[in-house]
Amino acid sequence: MNPDSDNKVFRARVRYAECDAHGELSMASCMNYFSEAAAAALRSVDIDLRAMTAKGGPLRECAVTTQLHRALGYDDEIEVSVRLEDQKPQEFTLAFEMSLLREQRMVAEGRMRYVARPSPSGDARALADDLLARLPLLKHQTTSLG
Repeated sequence: MNPDSDNKVFRARVRYAECDAHGELSMASCMNYFSEAAAAALRSVDIDLRAMTAKGGPLRECAVTTQLHRALGYDDEIEVSVRLEDQKPQEFTLAFEMSLLREQRMVAEGRMRYVARPSPSGDARALADDLLARLPLLKHQTTSLG
């Protein structure tokens, strides 16, 4: 991922271990690529998502949706774009589009919502100011493929 790019894009090849008995990427495994793309995009704007979501960290994944529009197979080269879809004081949502590079078309899409963990007393906690300040850098990112 290039932090200076207008697109927050993550590229990978479909891993054999994430394919089902038919040799196709399973929908559940599709989320692994979205999660990796989210971590890479946030790192590109100096946010360490893995540290924030580690056990007991101030942030957690709360809701995940995925739609797989076309089957992908082992070793297919994919590109996942990431953009900030929504931001509130206690949560934010990232949207993803996965494209098959050889056909340059979208094959899957998804969303992940991240929320601030409540304080030990159970009170609502706002996201850190530095996180809220950097998230808008992902607001208008779109995929470079059609």
